Amino acid sequence: MLQVKSARAASVIQATDCVDPLNPEARAKEGLNRQGTSRYRIWFFLGVLLLSAAVIFLRHYARNAAENRKAIEITSAGKVPGILSAGSTVQQPTPPLPATLSSNLPGFVLQVAAMKHEDNAEALAKTLHLRNFPVFVSKRGAGPFYLVTIGVYSDADSAVRVKDELERQGFKSILRRWLPE
Repeated sequence: MLQVKSARAASVIQATDCVDPLNPEARAKEGLNRQGTSRYRIWFFLGVLLLSAAVIFLRHYARNAAENRKAIEITSAGKVPGILSAGSTVQQPTPPLPATLSSNLPGFVLQVAAMKHEDNAEALAKTLHLRNFPVFVSKRGAGPFYLVTIGVYSDADSAVRVKDELERQGFKSILRRWLPE
């Protein structure tokens, strides 16, 4: 009679979700299900990771391809910014926006280039001067670079308008705050 009570107690305690510890086949099947679920999760995570990396790579590749295409179009058309060919004429832009005449006053400037050789910086400055930009070349501090700079503008809005005109003519620039040395 004692055995019957323990069998009833064992059947009452055993839930439907639990694996019978005395049944090795059920334990093995449960282990395979857990491994299958964890493998599925790992492969799913790796798939998402790989897909994300592919999307990032493709966006980067497309952006570089567009920039290269634009550079090839400019070069093949013979319109390299800042270099005048022998028979080319200089287009005069709209009158330049007023710049402060003295570089001793604080304000804003547009840095067009930083070059190690002063002759190269002066040549670019001459090209920009022919296009009616108030350009100057300076060497700040002990740095090795000659800065080709347009300005000095008293406010950032004026500098941004000139920056837009520079971009229309094929030059890139960086807006910087100018503080005299």
